[in-house]
Amino acid sequence: MAPMTAWFDIPGRAMNSSEDCEGIMTATKDAHKMLDAEIAAGIPSNKIIVGGFSMGGALAVNVGLRYEQKLGGVCALSGWLLGRTDLCETFKANLDTPYLFGHGTDDQIVPYAMGQLAHKSNLCFGRCPSSARTWPSSRTTAWDTPPALR
Repeated sequence: MAPMTAWFDIPGRAMNSSEDCEGIMTATKDAHKMLDAEIAAGIPSNKIIVGGFSMGGALAVNVGLRYEQKLGGVCALSGWLLGRTDLCETFKANLDTPYLFGHGTDDQIVPYAMGQLAHKSNLCFGRCPSSARTWPSSRTTAWDTPPALR
């Protein structure tokens, strides 16, 4: 199977699939550099919200968990939790940053259970507030965005 490398490789879609740890950390560091550039341009870090859809949502959560400066918020739509084996390396700057997780219950690409795991893990880390929204569809587009996310 050819690698999927939009941000990092995804060897499998099951909850127990291996992860491209090197690719994930490279993408996370690249995103941190983007955040650093915005801060250097004068935008306060606590006014920046990081978000993404699917692979980008998973990366957004990882970026928020590992960023050294306080962010304004993190949003993941149809995302999941990356780096499940080394989350002890997270930083404490975003312990009280709001996280929003959204996921379709019939998602055939990123199973709903993976999105729920990300949200529940976030609660266990003590990140507050962390909220989850669901909708009865597989994937969402701009024209069928659930009202709770508009």
